[in-house]
Parts: sequence; C-alpha cells; structure tokens
Amino acid sequence: MFLKQQRYKDKRTGQTKRSRKYTIFFVDHRAVERHIPGFLDKEASEHLGRQVARLVAFRAANQPPDRSMARWLESLPFAMQRRLVGFGVLDPERAAAAKPLVAHVEDFRKYLLSKGNTAEYCARKAARILRAVDGCGFFYFSDIRSDVVQQFVVDLKNHEGKPIGPQTCNFYIQAVQQFCRWMVRTKRASESPVRDLEMRNVAVDQRRERRALSKEEFQKLLEVAHYGPVGYGVSGPERALLYLFAAETGLRASEMRSLTRSSFDFDAEPPTATVKAAYSKHRRKDIQPLRPELAEMLRAHLADRLPRAPAFNMPRDNERVPMLRADEEAAGIEYRDAEGRYADFHALRHTFLTNLARSGVHPKVAQKLARHSTIRLTMDRYTHAAMDDQTAALAKLPTFRPSSKKGAKKTGTTDAPEEENADSDLPPHLPEHHGNERISVDSERHHASCAEGRREDATPSPVKDLPTPEGEEDWRRRPDLNRCMRVLQTLALPLGYAAL
Repeated sequence: MFLKQQRYKDKRTGQTKRSRKYTIFFVDHRAVERHIPGFLDKEASEHLGRQVARLVAFRAANQPPDRSMARWLESLPFAMQRRLVGFGVLDPERAAAAKPLVAHVEDFRKYLLSKGNTAEYCARKAARILRAVDGCGFFYFSDIRSDVVQQFVVDLKNHEGKPIGPQTCNFYIQAVQQFCRWMVRTKRASESPVRDLEMRNVAVDQRRERRALSKEEFQKLLEVAHYGPVGYGVSGPERALLYLFAAETGLRASEMRSLTRSSFDFDAEPPTATVKAAYSKHRRKDIQPLRPELAEMLRAHLADRLPRAPAFNMPRDNERVPMLRADEEAAGIEYRDAEGRYADFHALRHTFLTNLARSGVHPKVAQKLARHSTIRLTMDRYTHAAMDDQTAALAKLPTFRPSSKKGAKKTGTTDAPEEENADSDLPPHLPEHHGNERISVDSERHHASCAEGRREDATPSPVKDLPTPEGEEDWRRRPDLNRCMRVLQTLALPLGYAAL
C-alpha cells in the first residue's frame, strides 16, 4: 500500500498540475492492483490505506472482519463501501449497512410480514421505529446511540400535548432493540448500539389500571346487553355472548376478532377455540378450552356461518369501549370507580383470571389459561382480591383461644391450693422449705413483693431475730432486698450456715 498525489492536465490552461488529494494504491486478495481516493490530509489517507490493507488480509484469509474492523466499515461513506464491494474486498451484506435507515426499516417490515405477522402489526412496529429515528435525527445505522434514544423516550413521556405511559415507552424501546438485533442477525451491523437500554417500571406509573367485575355486576351486564337494542352494529344477544366469551376464555379483543367459524372444534373433548400464531400476542398458536355450556351457545350462534366467516361481529377499535360503556351505564356499573380503575373491554380478561383465583384454581393452571410468560404477571396484574375475598380467607384460619382455668397448668401462685402447688416444676437442686412446702421463685410474685416494700411472710424465718451490729443498717428491712435475702437465708440454714 502506498500513497500518491497524481498529476493531471488542466483543460483550461493546458498545464500539468498535481492533485491536492491523495490516492491510495493497494493489491487486493486476487493480486490485482487497485486504487481508491483518499483525503487531503496525508495522515488520514495513510490510516485509510492501512485499514483497507487489513480488510484485504481478512478477505484473503476468508475470515470475517473483527469487531473493530466491523465498526470502521459501518462508519465508511456509502460510495466508498460500494467501491470496495466492486473490488470484491467487502461483502455486499456489510455494505448494505450504509444504506439510509428508512430503507433498512422497510426491509425489516417485509421480514416481519414474511414471518406470518399481520400487516397491522408490521406497520405499527415500523411506525414506532421510524418515529424514533426521525425524533432522534438518525440517518444511518452508525448514527444510532442509546443515550439519544433514551432521551427521546423521556421527551415522549413528558410531552405536554399527549404524554405517554411507561408501557408505551417500553413499546418504543422494544421496537428499536428488535430492529437493531435484526440488523446484527442479518450481518448488516456488527453489534446493537441499544442493547443496554433499560425498560420502564410499569408498576410505578400505571396510567390505566383495570378492575375485575363482580359476579353481580357481570350478571347484570349480560342481562342488560341481551335484552338491549342494537348498538354499534351489534345486536343485544350477540353483545351478551361476546362479553360472556371474553370473560370465560380470557382472550384479547384482537384475538377474538381473528376467530372464524373454523377456529372452533365443538366435537373435541373438551371443545376448543384456536388462535393463530399471527394474531396471538406471543406469536404462538394457542388452543383455548371452552366450557360445555359456552360451547353449546357458540355452536348455535355459528350454525349458519361459513368456515371462513368471522365468529363475532366485532366493532372497530374506537367503538369497542363505547359499546361496552353504554351497556355498563344501562346496568348501573361504574366505568371508572373511586380508585380510578377502569372497567373497559380488557377488564373482562381481568374478570376471567380473578374468577379463577376465587375458585381455588392453582396459579400455574391460571397462568397457562392466561397464556402469560410469568406467574407474576398473572397473579399481580390480572388477579384482584376484593375485601370479601380477604375476609373469607381470614375465616378459614384455625381458631386459637386460651383454654379454661380448670384445665390450665398451675404455676404456684397464691390462689392455687398448696397440694396442687407441690407439683410445680422447680429445679431439682433446690432444697425444700420447712414442712412440706417448696419455695416459690415465681418472678411475678417476686417483683410484686419488692414493689410493695417490706412484707411479713406467712412462714416465720428462723433468722428473723439475728442481732444487727452497731452502726450498720439492718439489710433485712430494705424493701429492695428483703424478699431475696430471706430466700437465701432459708436455703442456707439446712446447709449449716445459721451463723450468717
């Protein structure tokens, strides 16, 4: 590799001049001499020449470029990459990374569509990526930076006109991260620049908290809907069946809209409803069991429909909530309660999982029926425990009460007979008192007697009349030591310490 400032002939003057820009000459992996334009600066041109020589070495060894080389290739101008591709030194897949991001996003949308996703899902995913790209000012993939994307999400969250919640912020982050992972997987990029982006905590700032309908509320909703007039293009009986199906299967509104007559198998044991992977939230085929009573109602409802006909006459997305809200108002059900929780269409899914929990269904079974990825999502987000449920749970606890005084164990207190007190649990090394009595060391009696001061014991002490030396206080009359010293003296007498 060497640099050279080539000479050229000026067409206007006819003079031979030397170019100010350097030209890089190198030999490719086929031993063919090539040249590419450099820069005005000699050091920058030498650095470019060394990098090209390294790239030729990787190509000659049939090895992919290392990470540092891949980063350098991503920063090259698109015209330079096309020239290296023409020499056979650079793979076309690597050169594709220099295309504008808009073109990459369109390729990504086509990729999602080829996997069997719905056109609506692919368009929504691409729209989020393009909004982030436009808001951050990115043009090429090498422009993407995680801190800029993070700030863009913060600005969306704090937007004065229409702020978004943490869950929507996570949707934008997930879309950008998924796009960057696809770029790496298709070898258009060496690594994802947004792999360290962190998701928002949805539990801290949940914008739309839902609640489960009680049994009485849902029963009244079904009655009002069944006998109600046609609303939003849906008859009353079909609306009631729609609500019942959502509350007994837990399917989402988009999944219910995808169901056709052929999605149901009423002859299976048990009857099932199948959601295709393209319409499932986790992009897997779901088979949901049905209750026999619900299956019979659906069989009658779909009896005269063709196999590909929609199972339900679902209203549009912007009409689904108003339809349910109108029926709730007619039934006297609060759409938003005092705690700010909503009873919208998705709340029927919460009702489904809450009823499973109230019926004593194992949490793992409830997770499978809900088709959740984690048990925490099932129990924390979708399961609601009302005050009646908590009270009923407390009623199931065993009852603990003190036993009767007759059967209580004797502790040697003064209100117990002495013959029963003789069986108290004294340590075996303590000697017996005069007569058949044992000395009680009950702490409660001891503190009570010390607090009352000096008190004559019913049993006369043999050392009560011992003389007191002159000038010394009679320690036997001290309120705080009277009881304790009397016990010690009584214990010492049988051992021969009467002189004390």
